Formats: sequence, C-alpha cells, structure tokens
Amino acid sequence: MLAAPRRACADDAPAVAALMREAGLSAWSPAQWSAEFTHPGSRIWVQGGAAPVLAALVARRAADELEILQLAVRAARQREGLARRLFRALVGAEDGVRAVLLEVRAGNRGAQAFYRGLGFARCGVRPRYYPDGEDAFQFRLELPAPPP
Repeated sequence: MLAAPRRACADDAPAVAALMREAGLSAWSPAQWSAEFTHPGSRIWVQGGAAPVLAALVARRAADELEILQLAVRAARQREGLARRLFRALVGAEDGVRAVLLEVRAGNRGAQAFYRGLGFARCGVRPRYYPDGEDAFQFRLELPAPPP
C-alpha cells in the first residue's frame, strides 16, 4: 500500500528536480530548486519515498490563492491517481485558500482534461508563453468558502 502524500523537505530536492527533468517540465538549475525549497510561499508535495519520488507537485501560495507551477508523475505510475492525491493533499492542507491557478500548454490535452476533472475552468490564454512559442491556457478553480 502506498503511503499518503507528504510535504517535501530539502532532502527531496534532487529527486523532485530529477522527476521534473524526466517529465520535461523543468529547466530549473540546482540553485533555482534550492531557492524554491526555501521560498516562504512554496508548497512542494511528493508521493513516494526520497528515491524514487513517484510524483511531485510544486505550488506557490500568495494570500488566498495557490498557483500550481509544476506537477509530474513518473511515466510508469501515471493513471494511478497519484496526481489527484497530491492535489487534494495540497489543497486540504491550506486553510483559507479561495482559488487555485495554473497554466498548461495549449497542446497538452491530457493535462487539460485532468484539470477539468478536478473542477478547473479555462479562464484565459497567454500567447507564445513557452520558449518554443506555444500558447499557455490559464485555468482557475474557485474553492468553496469555509462555513462560518
């Protein structure tokens, strides 16, 4: 049985960076990863042990919003619900969050379907957002207000 997702610690940085590179999602340098793990708004969650990390989610919190920066699952473990578990763990741990935001490549239909399945709605486009000139679609999820 797989353990629950957990907040990443600095020791997880190399494994998270390797997973993101393997997934083709990040060209961040080791210094950028180190900074992300110490940024006060950073929220990094992992599934699996330090080696290997099976899935990782990198987000930033600002006020009452979360922005998902990167989300990756090892190719051999995709479609097992790991990304959904990470997302739910992140949102469940963040009191007072009212919205979650992200960008996804216009051509990444699988990611778009995944986020729509979580309740996200497309809310905009960033033309030529990626270095190769591909557009990014912006997605937003409004979260219910907690009961008074």
